[in-house]
Amino acid sequence: MFTFTANEPDVTFACSLDGAPFAPCVHAVEYEFDELDVGAHDFRVQATDFEGNVGPPARYDWVILGVTTAITAGPAFTPGAGGEPATGGDTTDTVATFEFAANAADATFVCSLDLGQFLPCTSPRTYTGLAVGEHLLRIVATDPETGREQVERPSTSGS
Repeated sequence: MFTFTANEPDVTFACSLDGAPFAPCVHAVEYEFDELDVGAHDFRVQATDFEGNVGPPARYDWVILGVTTAITAGPAFTPGAGGEPATGGDTTDTVATFEFAANAADATFVCSLDLGQFLPCTSPRTYTGLAVGEHLLRIVATDPETGREQVERPSTSGS
């Protein structure tokens, strides 16, 4: 929750989170983040007085700690945009190779294909002999320093 005031009466405020366009807000703003929002964030607020004078934005920067995992390549790979996860598409291949990474340099991974058991894995990870149809890959990264885990949003692709 962010609270703010101005040094003049009768002002209006505009707020921005993580570079989004400024939008009207009141003297307090609350944002909710989920476990996939780890990383750097910034909040900006600017005041406009009753004469229309806009003050410079005040800024607050912070980092939500945690491990993030991203799939960087895979069958019929489509990168995510605007914070959305990457996705896979239709392919006729029965072999699938995935590349992935975490924001922790020494992270270790376990992978699960089609809701199977999680087993240790490294990038790139190749699965062979896949049946035609939709498949689901889940990846969990663990940061050895903190012991924190993060599950990659599932990647679904058809073959």
